[in-house]
Amino acid sequence: MDYGHEAAELYNERHMRGALLAYSGHAVSEDFLHAPGAQDLTAHVNFTALDLWGRRSGLVRTGCVSQMQFLVALGRANEFADLYDPGATEVDRVRSRLLLKTLIHPEGMGETFQVFIQHKLGNQEMPPKLTGLAGL
Repeated sequence: MDYGHEAAELYNERHMRGALLAYSGHAVSEDFLHAPGAQDLTAHVNFTALDLWGRRSGLVRTGCVSQMQFLVALGRANEFADLYDPGATEVDRVRSRLLLKTLIHPEGMGETFQVFIQHKLGNQEMPPKLTGLAGL
């Protein structure tokens, strides 16, 4: 689960300088050397490369979905019952819902983060059925 894209999107005209980005004060920049030590550097994951390297090691792609799709599929299975701790106050419940919203909002982390899953083929022919990938 990380920032990332398939290679075709990662290296398209929107990401002309590649996977590396700088973050400072919640702002994104490609000026990596602007403020050494005062900004975070990160690289988006190339899921196509992970898939290829995984295949070389005997792994098969199970699925790749947005964090929003993954978490909503997990929550849908039990109607988000495990979102709240037993005995949670209404304030705690609201806080939990807001935290979940942060994780799944499509204009934020929900579509920015991707969940990439691989599995090793054993005696089974079918990939494992994972709740977070339901609907694929």
